[in-house]
Amino acid sequence: MSIKVPNKWDNIELRKFVHYCDYIGEEPETIEERFELIYKKACALLDVSLADAKKLTVKQQADIVKLAKKPMPMYLKVRFKHKGIRYRPIGSKHSIVDARELDGDRYSAIKALAKKGTSENLHQILYLVCEPIKYGFKKSFPFIGWNRVDMDASQVEQGIKDFKDLPMKVANPLIVFFLTLSKRLSVLLKDYSIQTLNGMTKEMQELQADLEKDMDGLQS
Repeated sequence: MSIKVPNKWDNIELRKFVHYCDYIGEEPETIEERFELIYKKACALLDVSLADAKKLTVKQQADIVKLAKKPMPMYLKVRFKHKGIRYRPIGSKHSIVDARELDGDRYSAIKALAKKGTSENLHQILYLVCEPIKYGFKKSFPFIGWNRVDMDASQVEQGIKDFKDLPMKVANPLIVFFLTLSKRLSVLLKDYSIQTLNGMTKEMQELQADLEKDMDGLQS
């Protein structure tokens, strides 16, 4: 197939990663189950059907397994552009991100979303910890720079939807950084932290070794 498997996490969309994480806890016991798990992860990461995932070549399947061992992006951007709009994390006005600068309304909104306890709200939380900005004149010194842009209800709704496609090179550092917001938020997002993926490394190495062994057996 002409499907290209990503060789790093950077540009994988948040929605695909959330879908992929649904299968992290599965523990295959047979060769068939191991292949089924690879197919399901391929469906999530490549946005393909199960039928198409089963058509992947041996190399493509191995690349899916290898991807899990790659480090997650950790560089927190003080500004980024997504879907034509520039954003900055809350509290990054001076090129230093400080989660303590969240105002009460936004903080309580984040905690309310976190209380729902579902990863489906992750893109909404990330939208709330960022703000749209534009470069121009300001009312105070320095008189030119980045200013917050007020969005109407429809623009906010669209922005939240757009954050489902936020690339992991932006999303993961935001997730890890804002884990410090509250214990409740930490519980909700812990499965998306770099520590969790690091803990998977040994398991995925064993799975890759078994896969290569299985493939050698099939070819011989």
